[in-house]
Amino acid sequence: MRQNQLFDVPFKPMEEFQKFQRGFTEVLSEGEKLLVRWRDNSVVSFASNVENVYTELPVRRWNKERKAYDYLQQPQIIHSYNQRMGGVDLHDLQVSHYHSTIRSKKWWWPIYAWTLHSAVVNSWLFHRDVMNGDYDLLGFQRVVAQSLLKKFGTAPKGHGRPSSMSAAVTDIPRFDGVTHWPINT
Repeated sequence: MRQNQLFDVPFKPMEEFQKFQRGFTEVLSEGEKLLVRWRDNSVVSFASNVENVYTELPVRRWNKERKAYDYLQQPQIIHSYNQRMGGVDLHDLQVSHYHSTIRSKKWWWPIYAWTLHSAVVNSWLFHRDVMNGDYDLLGFQRVVAQSLLKKFGTAPKGHGRPSSMSAAVTDIPRFDGVTHWPINT
């Protein structure tokens, strides 16, 4: 949860909580609801009505000062969140890799672009995992774009006046090796 969404929760003030050492926890429980604030690299707050009993698990974290790993106690609610949110974080990461840089003043453009990129990433994940595809995300996006352009795109028009020589000689005499003679103009 964001800190501004914790209105009347009697946690310690944020400035005071950030001074505590890494691994410090505050817990509030009321009936089916559990609120946890934990200090890791930054302060994180969680609220849950699924996990209503507070338990802790040991986790390994890198300590910069000692240049070694420390073992901290992490609340179970945070561990459960990290286990279940891996796919969403991976999806958001993949969508952000190759986003389009087309700028528009229309309010709906970012929504449309995100929806399109999300559909391409979901298709790529399906292709990679289910169909055992060998494309990376950029290669897959290129194949999708080329396929759509081939099916629905229009051929580019030539610039300038059409050449009079292009229709003068057909392909049959050009490639038979006998009757084609170059014409100097």
